[in-house]
Amino acid sequence: MRKLVDAPRKKKQWTEKEEAFLQDKWGTVSIKGLSKALGRSENAIIVRAQRLGCGAHLESDVRISLNQFMLALYGGAQMGGYTSNRLIQNGLPVKWHRVKKNRFRVIDIEDFWKWAEKNKSLLDFSRFDKYTLGAEPDWVDEKRKADFKKLQLHGQHNAAWTKAEDDKLRYLLEKNRYTYSELAQELRHSEGAIKRRILDLGIETRPVRCPPENGQRKKWKLCAAW
Repeated sequence: MRKLVDAPRKKKQWTEKEEAFLQDKWGTVSIKGLSKALGRSENAIIVRAQRLGCGAHLESDVRISLNQFMLALYGGAQMGGYTSNRLIQNGLPVKWHRVKKNRFRVIDIEDFWKWAEKNKSLLDFSRFDKYTLGAEPDWVDEKRKADFKKLQLHGQHNAAWTKAEDDKLRYLLEKNRYTYSELAQELRHSEGAIKRRILDLGIETRPVRCPPENGQRKKWKLCAAW
């Protein structure tokens, strides 16, 4: 007598709602918790998260991956491996973390702040948005302002523009109310870099200018944001 065999189960398709839940909770809820909430295996959770580009999961840890750290510190600028290697060679507190068979480098945020205070000269906070890594020591904001001022004076050589920055530049120009100085402050590029990027992208809209002083008809000058 022929033995009946169960038909193979059809893969359960992911819905947009499930993917949104996974992206929202990734990094704050354990993989086991996500598995239970979504009714899927832990392996299915990990595979889907990778396809969605959710990054490394540190089980709600106070650590972040080295790649996430560099992205936070330099605001998406393509710094390459040289910068991270230089920081590591100077004592950046990097440790190895394992998830199943994968190993990657992570940084404890509290350890980073202790190291950073002693190595301020190695760091550039001109692109580092406030509270990106959570609560900050008091000295950080002062350094951020100093580094940005230095960027304005000297510019940042070979600083690559990201697609997000290009899109933001177009968006701000369409508002027709921002000066070169304000755009430079918002995008963390020098005014010269802003001018060059507008030309490179072929954008016809230009930043706004100051009206003549005392109503006199003379050549307008660029406004300063501060």
